[in-house]
Amino acid sequence: MKIPQILSRLRRSEEGFAMPTAAMMLFAMTGIVTVGVVSSIRTQSGVTRDQQTKSALPQAEAGVEQALLHFNRIPPGSNACSPVTSTGPNAQGWCSAVAGGFDGGSFAYQVRPAAGALEIVSVGSYDGVVRRVRANASSSSGQSMFFSATVKSQDSITLDSDAEIRANSATNGDIALNSNARQCGQSSVGIGRSMTLASNSRYFLGGDCTSQSTEPGQAEISLPTVNQGDVATVNDNGRFFALDPVSGNPSRACWNGVKGNGGSGSCGPRHLDIDSNTSVTLGGGKYSFCKLTMSSNTSLYVQAGRTVSIYFDSPEACGYPSGTTQMDIASNTRITATDGGPANVALLFVGSSSSETKINLSSNTTIGAACQQNFVVYAPRTDITLNANSTYCGAVAGKTLHMDSNARIYADDGARNFQLPNTAAHYELTGFVECTSATGSQPTTGC
Repeated sequence: MKIPQILSRLRRSEEGFAMPTAAMMLFAMTGIVTVGVVSSIRTQSGVTRDQQTKSALPQAEAGVEQALLHFNRIPPGSNACSPVTSTGPNAQGWCSAVAGGFDGGSFAYQVRPAAGALEIVSVGSYDGVVRRVRANASSSSGQSMFFSATVKSQDSITLDSDAEIRANSATNGDIALNSNARQCGQSSVGIGRSMTLASNSRYFLGGDCTSQSTEPGQAEISLPTVNQGDVATVNDNGRFFALDPVSGNPSRACWNGVKGNGGSGSCGPRHLDIDSNTSVTLGGGKYSFCKLTMSSNTSLYVQAGRTVSIYFDSPEACGYPSGTTQMDIASNTRITATDGGPANVALLFVGSSSSETKINLSSNTTIGAACQQNFVVYAPRTDITLNANSTYCGAVAGKTLHMDSNARIYADDGARNFQLPNTAAHYELTGFVECTSATGSQPTTGC
C-alpha cells in the first residue's frame, strides 16, 4: 500500500482506533523503506570497495610483469639493476623503486637480482585501496640443476613392474612405486604430497639399495624452462652428413628430408632418423632438432672429447600437434662416445606450456651405460617414459617420469655437476604470493 493511500484512509476513518493504527503502519513501512535504502547503500559501498580491491591487484601484478619484461629484454651488465634503473642496488640488494600505472591506478615495484634469480615486490593502488605482492623468478642459464638429485620431475614420478632408480630423486608431486619397483637413493616429494609403496615395492635411502625407509622428504623444486637463445639459427646442423658421417647403410639415415646418400627422405625439418644397423657420429657443439628417432640396432655417437648440446625446439616452432613424441629411441639403440669413454651430451627440450610433448626410451635402449659421463636429458615441460629393459645413466628431468618393465636409471658424479648452458637470461615466475599488509619496514615484510 502506498503512503498517500494510507493518509487518505486516515482522513475518512470514523473509528477511534483507526488513526493510531494507521500511523503505526505508516511508521513501520517508513522504517522498512529506510532500512532497505541503508542496506542498499551499504551493499553498493561494499561492492565498490570490492571492485577497488580487485582493481588494485592487477596494478601490483602489472609491476611484476614489467620487471620481468625489462630483465628479459635488457642484459644487466656491471650494474645488476640497469634493466630497470640507472642506480645500483642498496645494501640489502634491492634496486630503486620504479613507478607506473594504467586505467587510473598506479604501481611501484622493486627488484632484488641474484645469480639466475629475481625477487620482485610490487605495490598496486586503485582509488585508495593498496595491495602488495611478492614474486620469485629464475633463469635456467648457468644453473646446476642436479646437485642434490639427478632424477627430477615437475609433477610426478611413477615406477612399475620391476623398474628401478639408483639415484636421489625429487618431484613437486607424488612418487608411486608398484610391482616390485625400487627407489634406491634419498627422495623428496612436494609439500603435502606423499610416496606410495604397493605390491612389494621398496624405498631405500642408500643408492646401493640399503637402509629401507617409507618416508621421503618434502620440498619444492624449481625446473626452469630451457632458453635456447639463437641456437635455432646458429648451430652445427650443416654438418650432416659430410662432417657428421653415416656408418652402415647411408640410405637408412635421414636429416631434414635428405638421406645419407643424398636422396630424398621422409624425415621432416630438423628431424634426424636412424634406422636398421646404422650409426651417425656427431662432431659439432650445438644442434637444433625438432625430432630424433632411432630403431633396430642403431647408434648415435659423439666424437671422443667433444661436448655436445642438442636443443629440441618447441612443438609450435616445429609445426607439431600436441602429443608429439620428439625423441623416440627403441630396439637395441644407444647414444654414447666413439671410444666407449665418457660422453658429454645434453639433450635439452624447450617444450610448450600448451602442447603436450613426449620422450620415449624403450626395448633395450642404452644411453650412457658406462655410467661415467655427463649425460643429461633436461625436459621440464615434457613427459618421459622408460620401459622394456631400457637403461639410462646420467641425470634426467621431465614434467612427468614413468618407468616400467625393468627400466633402470643410474646416476654418476659427472652428471650431478652439469650446468645448463649459458645463454641470455630468460626469467620465469617460480613463486607468487600476496603480502598480508600493504606496507612494511622492508620490501618483503609480511610476505
